[in-house]
Amino acid sequence: MGVIRANPTPTLVLAAVSVGTIAGLGVLARLPLLSGERVAPDADRDIRQVVVTLGFYPASTMLVTLVWMLASVGVTAIGSIVAHRYATDRTTSLRRAWADARPRLAAAVGLGVLDVVVVLTPIVFAAAAAIGLAVRTGPDVARFTTTVLFTLAGLAVLAVLPTLVIAGPMLVIEKLRPVDALWRAAALQRTGYWRLWRRVICTYLVLTVVSTLVALPFSLAANATRPADGDVAAQTLASLLFSTSGWVLGQIVVLPFLIVTNALLYSDQRLRAQAAGVTP
Repeated sequence: MGVIRANPTPTLVLAAVSVGTIAGLGVLARLPLLSGERVAPDADRDIRQVVVTLGFYPASTMLVTLVWMLASVGVTAIGSIVAHRYATDRTTSLRRAWADARPRLAAAVGLGVLDVVVVLTPIVFAAAAAIGLAVRTGPDVARFTTTVLFTLAGLAVLAVLPTLVIAGPMLVIEKLRPVDALWRAAALQRTGYWRLWRRVICTYLVLTVVSTLVALPFSLAANATRPADGDVAAQTLASLLFSTSGWVLGQIVVLPFLIVTNALLYSDQRLRAQAAGVTP
């Protein structure tokens, strides 16, 4: 909170502007979901609900998601610079933070792709193994093995979460390549792994609860104003605006704090490793 209070523009204001802009684009992209003839009445309802939930329909939402991913990389890089400089320079202007972060944006995008691969790999393997076992066994055994496999995949993702959390700030601050950042973060998190893991999990749990509570009134209002035809894909303008407003406020509340916290977790872990005589 001290970092954000001392540097509101490159943290809170920048996040609010980015989130608000993406939300506006998202509303425009989802206009075809408004009830009426524009909502592809001949399409299969169940399939459309699935692709809407996954963010694949309307097609323009995928473009908005891509823009948001790129924007979040920039916001995260700037916030990491600000948080890292806080120990020696309490305030960092947006111009200075951008100048330091800009050369690292391409590498940060690459690291984001690697992070997705790391997270999806155990899930894909679990899905493939579950399908293979389901073909050879009965439905009861298949349900059990699927539950076990996806539980193991979830545990694997949680196990590598500290590495992914500190790799981002490390890449920006130490000017590393994406692969090098992952390897060095994996080495750095070995010192006091469980302490770091607990802090990461607690941070994400708290921020998830906070963002959910902030968005909850808007989610309830969005559900109350949806079309009454049972199609969760279709929306009214009111429900679309309510759901978007809830997402915007939830992100504005937690995003700056998450970015700064991840950077401070990296700095803390780095100092602890140096004190223990460990150099990744």
